[in-house]
Formats: sequence, C-alpha cells, structure tokens
Amino acid sequence: MLTLAIAANALGNLMLKVFSQQPEGDSLFTYLSPWFVAGNIFFFVNLILYGKALRGLAQNIAYPVMVSGTVLIVMAASVLWFSERLPLTAIAGAALILAGIALLTQQV
Repeated sequence: MLTLAIAANALGNLMLKVFSQQPEGDSLFTYLSPWFVAGNIFFFVNLILYGKALRGLAQNIAYPVMVSGTVLIVMAASVLWFSERLPLTAIAGAALILAGIALLTQQV
C-alpha cells in the first residue's frame, strides 16, 4: 500500500509541474485545468493509500519512506520528462536518500 501511496504522491507532483508550465490565466477557472485537477486527485488518492498503509506500519518509518521515495521518483521523472538538470551533488543526495530508506526499512 505504501508503494502505491508513493506513486500517487509522485504523480500528483508531476501533474502540478505540467500545470505550472501552462500559460497563466487571470481567473480561478485556470485551476480547472486537467493537469491541476489530476494532480489533486492523485494527492487525494495518496492520502487514502497512505492512511491504509499506516494500519500496518509505524508512522516513524512510513512517512520518511513515503517522502523520500517521492523525492527520488520526482527527481528521476523531472530529468526524463522535463529535461531538468541533475547536478552531481543531487545525485549524491539521492544516493544518501536511498541509503536512508535502506536503513529505515531494515527492521521492518
């Protein structure tokens, strides 16, 4: 369940990035964009899935893993889909995040 929550959270963030690249509107109707709506739907799905995941996981493990997993997915997707640059320091940071997830989940 936590893996699905991570995926939904990452997709929500990616949808909002696409929305942010659309021309700016000057009204609230701008936020009826399919990208904005889809992003928020993914965030809502994330909340449901994360809530279910917490039934079987300690929050002090689940939350850091969810946030870290989302960061790693968004980093990779941003490079692949948005052609964003990933400096060496960010790659080193991603490696540290992976090591942190491995340590956190070692006893689970």
